[in-house]
Amino acid sequence: MHRLSVRVEQSAAVLILKFAPGGELLGGAAIQMAFNLGNAIGAFCGGLPMEAGATPRYSALVGVPFVVLGLVAFICFCSKYERRKPAVD
Repeated sequence: MHRLSVRVEQSAAVLILKFAPGGELLGGAAIQMAFNLGNAIGAFCGGLPMEAGATPRYSALVGVPFVVLGLVAFICFCSKYERRKPAVD
């Protein structure tokens, strides 16, 4: 799982270089901060069901709203920044 996280972080860094010219250092720091914050929030929220007495299986359900939120953010990003190719006749 760690390797996947590193690959996602590298992809995010490439996007920062592409979409934030001149602010690469700040963008890189923001990416690192976002991943660290995401890990902390995920661990906290994932532990809530277990603290309430549920089995560890239920901690996965806590992630569903985060996945939906990430999908919505991805769709918004793509619709805003995707370049449309002209139709070929």
